[in-house]
Amino acid sequence: METIATLQECEVALGISEEATVQERALISLAWPAAESRVKKHLGFNPVQESHVEFYPCDWQLGDSWDELADREIWDVNLAATHAVNFGDSGRMSERLVLRHIPVRSVTEIREDTAANFGQQGTDFPADSILVAGVDYWLDISRAGYCESGIIYRSGSWSSRPGTIRVSYTSGFAISELMGLSGVIDAAAIKQAVLLTLLMLFHQMAGMQKKSAGFTGPLKSERLGDYNYTLSDAGEKLIGGLSAGLPDAALELLEPWEHVGAWVTG
Repeated sequence: METIATLQECEVALGISEEATVQERALISLAWPAAESRVKKHLGFNPVQESHVEFYPCDWQLGDSWDELADREIWDVNLAATHAVNFGDSGRMSERLVLRHIPVRSVTEIREDTAANFGQQGTDFPADSILVAGVDYWLDISRAGYCESGIIYRSGSWSSRPGTIRVSYTSGFAISELMGLSGVIDAAAIKQAVLLTLLMLFHQMAGMQKKSAGFTGPLKSERLGDYNYTLSDAGEKLIGGLSAGLPDAALELLEPWEHVGAWVTG
């Protein structure tokens, strides 16, 4: 499975050479996946390029039962203002479907079957439920092969019944883009955020071990290129556990890449 940062990049960021101790490598093995997990959670999507097969809509994940959804009657006009559309759940679905992972690089297939149950029936999503790209739906693209918003527009409106839309697509950034070397899309800030978070977690963990062994405590700060973080008073509390969240510098780097739509679609 591809990762945002490589092991070699983690070692370089930490200033660890090939002669790293067993303890240092053990700390990396703990801090590295934790840093990536925190960044992915904050973004609301996995930035590493991968393929997905997902079912929509899934509004019950926001706390709504199907009975509550069925009782709602939200009407408005479509984008072309030619006819009325029942938006169902407060207009969340309507003509726009927001995919969980961005940026969307390609859509392999979309099927819509209003009688389907998340693909769990043998008759779900037959061949005649396949939608035609450019006719039945189209991506909100800023350039060819790059849908930053994750929005797919529908001719008419999407089904509002949970689990009746199946989308097969590819999302995320290529390795060269995460390194800032593609020449077109520069997503290096995401990798930098992972490495900054790794630095914080690594030194917190090292500090906890030192304190348990009678040493003075953790490193107070670290720098990565133009960015740095400071543990400040949190360093004195490491014995109670790791700090939650991300370093301020990492939050600043990730802000332009956050997927707000992830919290709308569940």
